[in-house]
Amino acid sequence: MKKITFLFLLVLLAIKGHGQCLGNYSLSTLASNNSGFEQQISAYAYTTGDFATITNLIVGSDYTFTCRLGATEKYITVTDANNVVIEHGASPLLVSSINYSSVKVHYTDNADCGGSPGNHVVSVKIELTCPVPTGLTIYELGTTSAIFTWTPEGSETAWEVIALPATSPAPANNLTEGVAVVNDTPEFTGVFLPATAYKFYYRAVCSDSDKSPWNSSTVFTTLCEDVTYFSEGFDGGSVLPVCFSKVGTQGTLTIQNESSASSLPNVVVMGSGSILSLPAVSNFSDATHRIKFKVRSIYTVGGSVEFGYLLDPQDATSFVALETFPTNSLTEFIEYTFEPDGNTQTGNFAFKQVVQGNNSIVLDDIVWEPIPVCPDVTSLKTDAFTSATASLSWTSEDSSWEIVYGPATTTANPNGLIPQTLENPNATLSNLAASTTYKVWVRSVCGENAFGAWIGPKIITTTCSPVTTFSENFNASSSIPDCFKRVGTGGNAYIQSSQLNISSYEDGNADNVMSYGIISLPPVSNAGEGTQRLKFLMKSSGSIGGVVELGYMENPVNVDSFTAIQTFTSNSTTPQTVIYIPTAGTITAEVMAFRHTGNPSYGIVIDDIVWETAPNCADVGGIQASQIANASATISWTGNSETNWQVAYGATTVADLNNLTPVDVSDVSNTILSDLDASTTYKVWVRSNCGTADFGAWIGPIQFTTSCDPVTAFSEDFDASTSVPACWSNAGTGTLFIQTDNNNNSAYISSYGTSFGILAARPVSNVAAGTHRLKFKAKASYDLGGVIEVGYLTSYNQGSTFVSLQSFTPTSTTVYDEFYANLGSLPTTSYLALRHSGTSFNAVLLDNVVWEALPTCEEVGELSVGAFTNTTATLSWEAEYSTAWETVYTEVGDDTDPSDLTPYFSEVEMFTFTDLLPDTLYKAWVRSVCEDELYSAWVGPFEFKTTCDPLSVSWIEDFESIEVPNLPECWTKGNGNWVVIDQTNPFDSTTPNSGTNYMRCYNGAVNSHMWTPGFELEANTPYDFATFVQGDGYDGWSVAMVYNSIPKSEGAIQFGETYEVPAGTGIQPYAEMRRVFVPTVSGTYFFAVKVNESSTGNTFYIAFDDFSVEQGTLSTPTFGANNFKAYPNPVKDILNVSYTENISGVEVYNLLGQKVATKAINANNGQLDMSGLAAGSYLVKVTAGNQVQTIKVIKQ
Repeated sequence: MKKITFLFLLVLLAIKGHGQCLGNYSLSTLASNNSGFEQQISAYAYTTGDFATITNLIVGSDYTFTCRLGATEKYITVTDANNVVIEHGASPLLVSSINYSSVKVHYTDNADCGGSPGNHVVSVKIELTCPVPTGLTIYELGTTSAIFTWTPEGSETAWEVIALPATSPAPANNLTEGVAVVNDTPEFTGVFLPATAYKFYYRAVCSDSDKSPWNSSTVFTTLCEDVTYFSEGFDGGSVLPVCFSKVGTQGTLTIQNESSASSLPNVVVMGSGSILSLPAVSNFSDATHRIKFKVRSIYTVGGSVEFGYLLDPQDATSFVALETFPTNSLTEFIEYTFEPDGNTQTGNFAFKQVVQGNNSIVLDDIVWEPIPVCPDVTSLKTDAFTSATASLSWTSEDSSWEIVYGPATTTANPNGLIPQTLENPNATLSNLAASTTYKVWVRSVCGENAFGAWIGPKIITTTCSPVTTFSENFNASSSIPDCFKRVGTGGNAYIQSSQLNISSYEDGNADNVMSYGIISLPPVSNAGEGTQRLKFLMKSSGSIGGVVELGYMENPVNVDSFTAIQTFTSNSTTPQTVIYIPTAGTITAEVMAFRHTGNPSYGIVIDDIVWETAPNCADVGGIQASQIANASATISWTGNSETNWQVAYGATTVADLNNLTPVDVSDVSNTILSDLDASTTYKVWVRSNCGTADFGAWIGPIQFTTSCDPVTAFSEDFDASTSVPACWSNAGTGTLFIQTDNNNNSAYISSYGTSFGILAARPVSNVAAGTHRLKFKAKASYDLGGVIEVGYLTSYNQGSTFVSLQSFTPTSTTVYDEFYANLGSLPTTSYLALRHSGTSFNAVLLDNVVWEALPTCEEVGELSVGAFTNTTATLSWEAEYSTAWETVYTEVGDDTDPSDLTPYFSEVEMFTFTDLLPDTLYKAWVRSVCEDELYSAWVGPFEFKTTCDPLSVSWIEDFESIEVPNLPECWTKGNGNWVVIDQTNPFDSTTPNSGTNYMRCYNGAVNSHMWTPGFELEANTPYDFATFVQGDGYDGWSVAMVYNSIPKSEGAIQFGETYEVPAGTGIQPYAEMRRVFVPTVSGTYFFAVKVNESSTGNTFYIAFDDFSVEQGTLSTPTFGANNFKAYPNPVKDILNVSYTENISGVEVYNLLGQKVATKAINANNGQLDMSGLAAGSYLVKVTAGNQVQTIKVIKQ
C-alpha cells in the first residue's frame, strides 16, 4: 500500500491558484507601535519565502501592509498564526477590521507566488480614524517664546499641545490632556524659560473620545539672555555648557577628558572647520572687554583658530573672522587675548577651526572679561613642589603682584579668595595638604585699586606625604599605585601582569627628540641621609640590553627636572635583584624616579620595589619550601658568611612582620616548621643574624600551602564542581582543568614539551602499606596517543619530584578505559600523582579516580546489557575464575551505595532484571562471591535504559510537538549526528516536508541508525514503515530500513531495498520511502533508518520528516491521485472527503496509534465531525473497496 499525502498537494495548488502565497522562512517578529506612521519591519526581505510576524495589533482596527523594491510594489498574503489566510493582494494591502492581535505577513512578487532575492522594504501601518498631524515648524525662537505651526492630516479643527523639558518622558496617548488649540488654525505660541531644552508634542482632536497619538518635535533650546561676562573651563560634563553650541554641520566638536588640560579635566576639541558659538554678550561694541582663551594643537602641530562673530547665530555661513591665532605645540597651551573694537556688528562671538589637513585644535579656559588696567603677567609656571609646598614664578613688567589659591574641587572664581601681595615675581606656597590638587592665579598691581587680570588657574597637585620606607609589588591593581606617578606623556610607563613596564623611544620627527618613559616613586624624607637602600627586581621585557636610570626630581611633574644618579642595564629576561645604596647628599629631593634611556629602546620590567634601611648584615637568598606535609614544611635558603638566621612565618593576611615571633636558626641554613594547619597557605621570611642585634633585611615572603590531612581511601568523580577539587591540584606546568561533558565532569590533562600536566591526588596515610591500589578511568580527548603515568611526588605539590611507576594508554575517544595500578609499597612521605605524557592534541580525560584496598576476590570484567525490553534487562559480565556472583541495581539518581541494595545471586555470567519501569534509566553493579564469605569490589555502575511501552498502529511522528533540538521521547540514536531542527534559519540547506520541524542527519554518517519507539505487531500481518527523505543535492546518501527486537544495530535486519538519494542542484524535493514488513512472530518490533554517506565525504545533510507505521494489506491499491479530495486542512470541525468510487468508511488515529473516531460513509462523498477532538495532528484512513488512502490532517 503506497501512501501519498494528496491533501497537502491539493491545498498547495489551491493556494497558488488563488494568489495566497505562504512563506517558510521567518524574517522577524515586530510589535506594531500603532503610531499612525508607516513602521518599517525590515529593509532586507526576500520574496522567495520570507514572512514576518506582527504582534500588538489592535483588534478591530484597519492596517496597511507594504512590500516594495524601489518604487515597485509587490504582493502580500496575511494569515493568522496557523497560516489561515485573512487577506491577500498587491501592496499596499489594506486589511479592514482585523480580528487578530498577531498575524503573519508573507511576501511574494506576484499573485502566482513568484519570488526574487533583493532587499525589499516591508512595513505596517495602522489606519487611524483621527490622523496624526505632521509638518511641525518652529519659528521666531527667542529667549522666552517660540511659535509652532503644523499641518493637519484630516479634517479636524482642534488640537492639543504640550511642551515638556527635553529630559521628561513623552506623554501617554490615553492619559495626558494637553493645552487645547481650538481656533481652527494649527498654530500655538509658547512661553518658556531662557536657555532651556524642550520637546513640543501635538495631536489632533477629532472628538472627545477620538484623539490621535502624540507627534513631537526634535529637541529645541530657547536662546540665552545676553551677558556682560562669562568664564568657561568645560569641566562640568561631557556635553557643551548651556549657551555654548556647535553651529552648522561642518566638522567635529567634542568635549574631551585630558590629563594635560589647562584646567582639569576637560577641553574642547575642534576639527574640520567646525564653529563654536559663545554666549551672546550685550557689551560687544563698548570696546571695554576682551576675549581670553588657551589653545594648542592635537594630533599634528600647526593648526590655527579664528575668532569672530556670527551675523545669524544659527547660520554657520554668516561667520565673520576678526583675528587668526596659530598653535605650535601638542602639549603646551598658548594663552591669547583679543580686544574687539567698537565696529563689531553683533555680540554672537564664535571660534572657527581653520581647515589645514589634520591640524585639529584644543580650546580651554575661554573668558569674556573687562580689559584690565594693568598688563597681564605671563609665563606662569611651577618650579618645584613637595607634599606641603609649591614654588611658582612668572614674568611681568610690573613690580607688585597678588596671588590666590585654593583646592581645585571647591575653587572656581579667584575673586572670592583673599590675595597675598608680593614684591617679587615668584612665590612659595606652604602648609599645603599632601596629595591635593590646587588652583593658583596671579595678577599684576600697577597702582591703588589698579589691577591686571587674574592669570590662571595653574594646576598644582602636591605629592604624597613623605615616608621613610615603602614596598610595592604592583599586585593590587592594573593601575599605577597611589604615590607612584607617570611623569609627562612620553614613552611608556604602565602596569601589566602585576609589574611595572617602562620604555622610551625617539618621537620620529626630523630632530628625533627622545620621548622618555618616566615613573616617579613615593616621596621619602630620608633620601639624602645615606642610611637607606633601594632594592628592586629588573628584567628585559623582550630583547636584552635596555637601560634604566635612577634619579630624583625637584619638580615631580616636569620631565626636565630629572637628575640621573645611577644607570642599570638589563641583561636577562628573568628577574634579577638590583640594590642601590645612595651615599649621603647624593639625592637632594624627596622624589626619586626611574627613566628609561631609550638607547636602546628595549623595554624593561620592574617589580618588588623596596625602600628600606640598608642593613649591615648581608641578605640571604634562594628561599624555598620543600618536604611539605599536612603539618610541617622544610624551609631552606642560601646564606653568606653568617651562621645564624631568623625565620618568620604567618598567614597570608600578615602585613607587619613586627607582629610575628621569629624562629632562631643556627649553623645550617634550613629549618623545619611544625605544628602547621593542614590545607593552609603560609608566608615565610628569612633574615641573616650577624649578632648584637645586627640583622640583615627580611627577605621574602615566599608562600607555600600545606597538604590536606591524609585519608586511608578516596573516590573522586570531579562532579561536585568545575574547579579542581579541594586537596587535589595541578602539580605541573602543563594544563589541568575540570571539563563538563554531557553533564559528566572529568579532569582534562595535557602536556607540551617538558611542561607536564600532573594531577596530584589528595594525600593518603597508607601509601607505604602495600595494601591498596589506584583505579581510574581515562579516554582520549581529541587524538589517541596520550599516555597517563602513575607514580608519586617526593615533595607535596612539586611536579619536578615526580617518580613514574606505571604507564597506561587510553584506546578510545568516546569510551572510558578502566585502569588499575598496583603500586606496592611506596615511601612513607610520598604523594600519589598521575602525569600526562604527550601533547595538547592527545590530551586525556580522567574520571573516577579511586584509592581502594586490593581485592581478595576476583573482580568481574566488562559489563554489558544485551536484550532489554520495557520491563526487563539482561546484564552480562566477564569472569575468569569466579563461579558465583551478586548483582544489584537502582534508578539513576539514587545515590544508595551498592552494598546497601538488595543483591541478586547468579551462578552464570548473566542476570535478567524484571519488573522494571518503562523508559527509565538504571545503573547496575556486579561483584564476585568467593569462599569464606569473601567478596570482590563492586564493578560498576553500568547504566542502561528500558524501552517505552510498545505502541499500536497507526502511528505518525511529524516532530511538530518536539522542542528542538531534542529527539522525540522513546526514540533511540544508534550512532551518528542526529538532531531535530526547525525552519527558522533561512540559511539551512534542508527544509521540513510539513509543518516547521523535521529531523536531520549530518555528514560523517557510517551505518548511522535512528530507532523509532517499539510497536506491538501481529504475526503474518503486513505493516508499512514510511518516511519522507530529502537530500542536499550531493551524490552519495543512501538510506535503508531495518528492524530488530531491541533498538540496537547489532542483529538488525534490513527489509526492502536501499534508497539511493538522488543528487541535483540545491535542496532536493522530499520523496516518500515506504517499505512493507511482515513479522513471522507476534511481539514488539523497533524500526530504524540506517544512513550512510558517500565514501568521498562530499555530502552535508540529509533530512527526514513525517515518519509513520500503519497496518496494510499484502496488495492494497491506493486511490487515484487526481480523484480523491479531503478538505479543509487544517480543519476546525467538519472534514469533507470525496472520491469517484464508493467510500465505505473513515477512521481517525492520534499520533500514539489510538483510534479516536470512526464513521461509515457508503457514498462517493461524506463528512466527518472532528470538532470534539483536541487540536493537533491526526491520521485519517479512508477506505473505498479494496483501496486505502491515509492522510495527515491538522485539527485546529
